[in-house]
Amino acid sequence: MASKTQKAKAKALAISTDTYNEVYERDGGCVLCQRLGIHPSIKDFMPPADYHHYIPKARSGMGIARNLIMLCRYHHKDCNKWKEEIEAYFKECYSDWNKEELVFKKEGVYK
Repeated sequence: MASKTQKAKAKALAISTDTYNEVYERDGGCVLCQRLGIHPSIKDFMPPADYHHYIPKARSGMGIARNLIMLCRYHHKDCNKWKEEIEAYFKECYSDWNKEELVFKKEGVYK
């Protein structure tokens, strides 16, 4: 039987349909392709963008828009190489963006 903390964590890590839609509307495709100015004719041959967790779910990264970004497969496979660019994008979107707030924390443990 799952404890209250386990249930709260599962809920915090889950990504709702509304969150998927919010991220899709915010990003509209691979953020890095757009920021790097990939020429539209080349972009037609690139795989479609998919959602990427900035803080991985395996490390308790929450399923919130501030932790999700759309990347194509090319940029997704080397996402650590682009960490600074991704952080800059999040900071442009959210003036109060803080990567410490993207991780699920059990109440009373990390204070």
